[in-house]
Amino acid sequence: MHSLVNSLVLVFALGLHISPAFVAADTTVIPSNSFSSVSTFESFWNYLYPWGSDHNGINSWPPEADIGEWKGTNDNWFNTFNTSSVVRSDLVAWPADLSFHSLKAVLKPESNGADVRIDFFMDNTLRATQFGKGFIGKALWLIINLQMEGSSGSPGPTGTTTYKARNVVVTRND
Repeated sequence: MHSLVNSLVLVFALGLHISPAFVAADTTVIPSNSFSSVSTFESFWNYLYPWGSDHNGINSWPPEADIGEWKGTNDNWFNTFNTSSVVRSDLVAWPADLSFHSLKAVLKPESNGADVRIDFFMDNTLRATQFGKGFIGKALWLIINLQMEGSSGSPGPTGTTTYKARNVVVTRND
């Protein structure tokens, strides 16, 4: 088994708008059991990108914030794309113990009412802070996929590649 994921992309984004308003409670949007059965999976996830089979963005591309992305190595890339050329990436070594580890992104509005602060965590430890310029009011989607080739290299892995995700939870402040 090939233990190194060629390119795993968890693009943090929700089908909701980020609002600068003060909020007091969290609501679960996608529960941790969303992979428990086919019917449960289908009620929370779509087999294709929200805009179809082509990865062309929703309305425009970006905004994008990658919670987990691996590009042919064991380094996880925390990325925020403000434009296609204005990108912030922080690489964090992924543990080689073959165990599950947690990734989390917390998005909070900045006081200017337009930008978002994104705190990225691995195993509940803050690893990076980035800022999404003009993210408030933009449609965002959560995408979990296994990408091969592209910026990860070509032709991709030659052996079996394993992709596993579990306990995915999305909450929002109401």
